Amino acid sequence: MSKPKINLETKPLDKVIEILTGFLLLFMWAWLLYHYSLLPEKIPTHFNLNGEADGFGKKSDLFILATSATIIYILLSTLKKFPHLLNYPVTVTEQNAPQLYHLSNQMLRFLKFLTILAMCIVEVFNINIAKNNAGNLPNGLIFGVISLIFICIAYFIMKMLMISKKNS
Repeated sequence: MSKPKINLETKPLDKVIEILTGFLLLFMWAWLLYHYSLLPEKIPTHFNLNGEADGFGKKSDLFILATSATIIYILLSTLKKFPHLLNYPVTVTEQNAPQLYHLSNQMLRFLKFLTILAMCIVEVFNINIAKNNAGNLPNGLIFGVISLIFICIAYFIMKMLMISKKNS
């Protein structure tokens, strides 16, 4: 059975999340481009669980993270335009499609925001640590953002299951 195709309206919270995510991505690129010429050729590229640098590479490696963030931004922005192609934990019907599609779009927006946030944090700390040749990446901060990603997924799946249960 094919899922219905419908147009969704963008709600104010959706617009705010999109703007914040776009700002984070632009900030990440601006921070990188502004500081790039000030960086040493060898920079930390990997951190252990204590937040200490344990891998080093060329400063141009910083563009990998910013480019990856941009690709993720574009992919998730595109994916939310086709909610009927996504997999859902419940059966999608004509009645519940608007609610499920809106929830899936919200989930993609929050995941995009949290992913870009995590990548932005890593980029900013990488640059600051490289410039100062000291300091650690605050591992609690990254684990916190990653935990929020999993909490976000669980929250939206539970909401979808509740919609299905309510409509049955």
